[in-house]
Amino acid sequence: FRIFVRMYLYPDYMQKYLTPVQGIFLRKLLLADADEVRNLIFSVLEEYNLHPEPGATDADLYEVTRFYPDGRFWVMVDESDNIKGSAALYKMDSNTAELRKMYFHPSLRNQGLGRWLMSFILHEAVKAGYKTVCLETATVLREARKLYTGFGFVEQPGDCHSARCDLKMSLDIATQNTEVIKHFPEVRWTDSGDEDFRELVCRLDQELAVRDGDEHAFYHQYNKIDQIKNALVLLVDGRPVACGAFKPYDDTTAEVKRMYVLPEHRQKGYAARVLCLLELWAARLGYGRCILETGKRQPEAIALYRKNNYQLMKNFGQYEGIDNSVCFEKIL
Repeated sequence: FRIFVRMYLYPDYMQKYLTPVQGIFLRKLLLADADEVRNLIFSVLEEYNLHPEPGATDADLYEVTRFYPDGRFWVMVDESDNIKGSAALYKMDSNTAELRKMYFHPSLRNQGLGRWLMSFILHEAVKAGYKTVCLETATVLREARKLYTGFGFVEQPGDCHSARCDLKMSLDIATQNTEVIKHFPEVRWTDSGDEDFRELVCRLDQELAVRDGDEHAFYHQYNKIDQIKNALVLLVDGRPVACGAFKPYDDTTAEVKRMYVLPEHRQKGYAARVLCLLELWAARLGYGRCILETGKRQPEAIALYRKNNYQLMKNFGQYEGIDNSVCFEKIL
């Protein structure tokens, strides 16, 4: 129920970044997350025999909107929206931001997510116009220190503000090369009124018109998008590169529609990620099966569906008896 409420009542929840680990996403922190993110951070601190400071260093976890009015506090979540990691950028002044609250649940460690998240944070700092990112850490946090030094952070003299920290570090992002990962695929959960979705669908129809030839008019009449309420757009560096959607076929079945990836962004795994996200969304809405139709002149699509465990089925609905149509199904 919590997942359902968040998906439909909180706009920020509809924006997610795809991480290198399947089923793990990055999104902005919501007020409803406060207790869960505190539990995560405090449990990691206890793991290293460090102590929470609710009235000092950790006061920001109790007043997130006051400490982060720009919203630069992110959490990593799994497919069930359980919080598994966090990181934030706190504005010190117009030129300097402090990296705070970067912690991971043990299940997320040693998978490259620390490096990915650090790249994302530095990317966001550059976008925000900061010239320096600083942080405080503890000697006992060996894995974190290794990550920081690997990105070029250097130790600085002086005392730490946090009682549990004994090391100050900073990185000059104005001169350092921080472009370790340049692209951060972002998911926009939307509907058919989305302008980027409509533009990608237009590109799809242009391509299909060439592939389908004389049969395009027949297929096109069944590919209207005006009534589609469940669509998503995949963006890279803020630009739409892929899309997909589904609509009800019956009470238990969702029909996958309008799958498309721009030609210059193919062979990067984006189509599979879009398909997986559509399946998760459909399952959360109570559908137990996905079906879809594609054409024999689209071997790449057929290969994608087979690879993602879709099984051939008898042509359904308007595609019955259509020789060029190939229909698939998958139990969710």
